[in-house]
Amino acid sequence: ERLMGTAASQTSSNGETAEESDSPQAITNDSIRELLPAGGEERKNQVVPTLFQWPYGGSAVYIAGSFNDWGGKVPMKESQGANGDATPVFTITLDLLPGRHYYKFI
Repeated sequence: ERLMGTAASQTSSNGETAEESDSPQAITNDSIRELLPAGGEERKNQVVPTLFQWPYGGSAVYIAGSFNDWGGKVPMKESQGANGDATPVFTITLDLLPGRHYYKFI
């Protein structure tokens, strides 16, 4: 099943399957920066805050992708829908290098 969502920046989605684990790993922007290719601090300072949104509700939503080498599920934060809508919206902002990234909502 392919799940669709939205992301800002030059981030794109495909139908890749992420390996799921039983428990989410605590992944932060600092741990994502550690996965960036070698290139010194200058390259790490080029990151772009990238917003991912899942506006289709649910009880818990996670994201995985090429940005963390598909190495775990990142929990997204639940917030109230727009205009008082009862459907929650899940969001997360990750610092990513400019370019193409693949991801999947879980």
